[in-house]
Amino acid sequence: GDAALEQGDTALARAALTKMSPGTGFPFLRFSLLLYEPNYAEADRFSLALWRARQDPLGVQTFAVLSAMAARAEGDLEKMRSYLLAARVAYEPVLPQQDPGVLSQLGLIDATLGRKGDSLRESQKAVELRPISRDAVEGPEYATRLAQVYLLTGDYERAMEQLLSVVKIANGP
Repeated sequence: GDAALEQGDTALARAALTKMSPGTGFPFLRFSLLLYEPNYAEADRFSLALWRARQDPLGVQTFAVLSAMAARAEGDLEKMRSYLLAARVAYEPVLPQQDPGVLSQLGLIDATLGRKGDSLRESQKAVELRPISRDAVEGPEYATRLAQVYLLTGDYERAMEQLLSVVKIANGP
């Protein structure tokens, strides 16, 4: 399924997904397929159902961000904002732990919400806590997100510098 989507073949991806799981399994693949088809309204309904059904912080953290992506694709920025705020609230209890994954994700959320100072602090702290030199898997991911935050906050020069620093690294963008 993922390989078919990477090649832009939504029909093959849907056929593979149906064979793998006729129900609601593989939620990220199902969501991606709906976005690629494009069926934004159904992607929104699907992701919203996932996080509302779970009613746990991890479900909201994970799937509310997907709902925000679908709402943005639909052009409903107010709905996108409400989903991102729900995700942010779900992250707040674990924020004091200073987990780089949480900080990195919050950095993107806050940048999209227009919270420039918070987003930069969170994203930079994530990169500081998990540098590429210490973690070749997650380090490039957080460094790439930092580039996205720079872009979203209007610092295009720093975004390009950050992106150039990770573009040729394994597990980079």
